[in-house]
Amino acid sequence: MKLYICIIGLFLSPWAMASPGYTQKGDTVIIKIGSNSQLLIVTENKEEIEKLSEYDLNAIIQDLEITMKGDSGTFYIEMKDLSGKKYLKEDANNSEEENDENLTFEERMERFEHRMRKFEDKMDDMDTNSDHPSYHYDSHSDFDRQEAVHFNENGTSYSLNIDLGINNYLENGKFPDDNNAMYAVKPLGSWNIALNWVNKNRIAGPLYLQWGPGLSWYNFKFDDNDVRLTKTDNAVEFYRVGPEVNSIKSKLVTSYINFNLVPMLDFGKRRDSDRFTFMEKSSDSFRIGFGGYAGYRIGSHSKFVYKDDGDREREKDRKNFYLNNWRYGLRFQMGYRGVDFFANYDLNELFVTGKGPQLNAFSFGIVL
Repeated sequence: MKLYICIIGLFLSPWAMASPGYTQKGDTVIIKIGSNSQLLIVTENKEEIEKLSEYDLNAIIQDLEITMKGDSGTFYIEMKDLSGKKYLKEDANNSEEENDENLTFEERMERFEHRMRKFEDKMDDMDTNSDHPSYHYDSHSDFDRQEAVHFNENGTSYSLNIDLGINNYLENGKFPDDNNAMYAVKPLGSWNIALNWVNKNRIAGPLYLQWGPGLSWYNFKFDDNDVRLTKTDNAVEFYRVGPEVNSIKSKLVTSYINFNLVPMLDFGKRRDSDRFTFMEKSSDSFRIGFGGYAGYRIGSHSKFVYKDDGDREREKDRKNFYLNNWRYGLRFQMGYRGVDFFANYDLNELFVTGKGPQLNAFSFGIVL
């Protein structure tokens, strides 16, 4: 089912319907919105209309909020879903997972992008009610579970780990706070998360090699809630909104797909088992490693939260803001029994040279 969605202002709807970008085919569902607008959903036939219950209209409206531009109350928008599955509800999407062999590369990337946005929105919701994430970590419990780490015939163990910490950046080796820069961040409000698939190969003696892909998110929460950023033709610019705006929160979020490669010295006794378990450590003693990583940016957006007449409102702007598409840097990791700590430092700058401040991002925290 290919989905075509149009929104047209009623008092100029005859002009909009005659516009070159609009061609009505098949059956049409018209949903009246307020007194001046209507939502048109065009399908190929009546049978397709019955499938509308499988679609998430809230997701459609959220995308429309991003798409709509201009001050006029009359506008014409056409959104095309190539696969017809972008706005399916979660249960309907899952029911068709087994039939995705015939999807094109473009449709697969469309599905992946939609899932990433939903995941980012869930993380934003986690950040809505507090300035920094709260969590509890029981090292004893994790140590008790370490028997479950899996080793295959080649001596390779594997696990899914979570990096949970905070991030910041340096400008010419100093924190932006030192110069009272507008883009200075709140250290405890700027949290970093990464999901890493870790393979661990034994090289010789206590020397191991940890490697594998992962996803990571930088959240730079500005220290001044009134600070916002915008992308111009030449650079990214930071500015403060006026006192009439009741600002609550402002931040920049960027996500990456990464590959990590970290040689490790592990002086503990390796424990073998025949099954895989989430978030496991494979040693009962001290370990330390130093290596690197490289990543490619797959998403970014700014988020601004404010109060309007007592209601909490938020705005998202999904732009690249002249962020570098690539990142690469150094990673340090150290652990004992069930507890590991990490520190990452990006060797390249966050923004494209000459398009933004010269910032090198870093993060540190614990590995779960």
